[in-house]
Amino acid sequence: MNVRAHSRIIGNIGKGGKELPTRKAVKNDKGEVIYYKDIRPGFVRAGLSNFKSIEQVRAHTRHIDYEGRPFIRPAVGASLPVIVSEIKKELAKI
Repeated sequence: MNVRAHSRIIGNIGKGGKELPTRKAVKNDKGEVIYYKDIRPGFVRAGLSNFKSIEQVRAHTRHIDYEGRPFIRPAVGASLPVIVSEIKKELAKI
């Protein structure tokens, strides 16, 4: 897998000199965390922070070594009798 060159932001420092959070928890009506939202772009647009550190990441190749996603083969194997019976019904009509 090819990864393009990009910049990586390590952290943000606010105007008071203390580090600002980089993500915010978004919660549902019950108060449970659903996901986290990246809030750094809002800080940058509002002029509230300076980047603590920015790393330049060069383009590189990432090797992913796994055997694939196992959900398709078991699903087809489990529904194979239904598939075969439907094919036989359609062939009997011809």
